Amino acid sequence: MRENKDDFAPFLFADEHSSAKDMEEYCQQVESTALWGGEMEITALSRALEIPVEIYSKQTIRPLLIQPNQANGEVQGEKLEKVVRLSLYEHMYGLGQHYNSVFKKEM
Repeated sequence: MRENKDDFAPFLFADEHSSAKDMEEYCQQVESTALWGGEMEITALSRALEIPVEIYSKQTIRPLLIQPNQANGEVQGEKLEKVVRLSLYEHMYGLGQHYNSVFKKEM
């Protein structure tokens, strides 16, 4: 996120009436506190690791697909075999909105 500030800075607003958070301060909070990441951090990880991410939710028919290098439409061929799958839970166990990893069941 630090290397691509222009891609992520527009999403650092708490609401439509507030000013943007400082990118460096935000990254420090994510790194050093219990602050949970979201789609912005998942996108950054997908790009950094060059691995697509599928996000499953009860609100969508198909999973949301986040691809590495989505901005320029490139995906590295060999990495496509690896996919990180996450499920998005709106409110579960009193934790609020959060992600869990999902694995294909081997038969």
